[in-house]
Amino acid sequence: MKGGSATFGTGNYSFNVGCIAGTTGVYYQTGGSVTQANYGYIGVRTNVSGRMELYGGQFKAIQRYYQGVDGGYGYLLIDSGLGGTPATNNYTFYPDSYRMGSGALNPDVINVTELKSGIFWGHDQGTFLVGYDGNGRFIQTGGALHLDNRADMNIGTNTGTGYFEISGTSYLYVGRILYVGGGSSTSAIFKVRGSNLTLLKFGYEQGNTDVVFRAGGTLSLEFDAGGIKTMDVKNDAQFDAGSLLYCTANGTPEGTYTVLTVTNAGDQIWNYGLAFTPGMPNTNWWSFEFLAQQLRVTYSPKEGTVFFAQ
Repeated sequence: MKGGSATFGTGNYSFNVGCIAGTTGVYYQTGGSVTQANYGYIGVRTNVSGRMELYGGQFKAIQRYYQGVDGGYGYLLIDSGLGGTPATNNYTFYPDSYRMGSGALNPDVINVTELKSGIFWGHDQGTFLVGYDGNGRFIQTGGALHLDNRADMNIGTNTGTGYFEISGTSYLYVGRILYVGGGSSTSAIFKVRGSNLTLLKFGYEQGNTDVVFRAGGTLSLEFDAGGIKTMDVKNDAQFDAGSLLYCTANGTPEGTYTVLTVTNAGDQIWNYGLAFTPGMPNTNWWSFEFLAQQLRVTYSPKEGTVFFAQ
């Protein structure tokens, strides 16, 4: 689609990109405005793949949007160049609720979203799921991912595997709770790369625990020359027994860095057993400590040892 406006999915119909066995569906948008009035899907069922690439314009999904359903493969690219603050008339992709990797688990399929530029705006109390009961990877190298109006972010919280990575000057706002790990998921990773992120903020639209790393959930941190961007958490944060911390460095000066800060007076970080990931290279270079409202990591490299990034 290059321009104009269109509405799809009225009544009981949905907007599907890749839904017939043995086929690949492709949708490109460079301009115009699309409203999806019912459910939408990218890659539905085994042996089906779908690609949606948004280079401009606006795509609004009033109902849930599914990517990679029942073993199908779904790929979403957002690279529209749009900047500014997410708003009613300023977004690239606007799903009411978003699920990547849903339905029957196909271990051979890893669904992927790349947010390079533009605005992904999750709104209306919708849930954001990466790797629920399928496999999902969400890679944000730029742009804005803004989940407001009490929206949650879930990474690998059921039987699937979930990976979320943010880097560059990206913007991430989660109005409610970040959950990482849980259920029987074998891999759930939330990775922060570097210190140049524009925003990394959680829980400013509700009053409960805002960040929860469950058993098997990993906080992965790649420090750069400026250290790491601090996670700004309004209310309590929680690290359950079995939650993991993985650290690497890239030109990072020796020192102590604040990884997470709870800002609301009277709230704190609850640590029930956070530990370094087994097999993490150069574990003896690293240590961490909890203060009442901060998680701090100290980097003290030793000579003659080689590190590997996760």
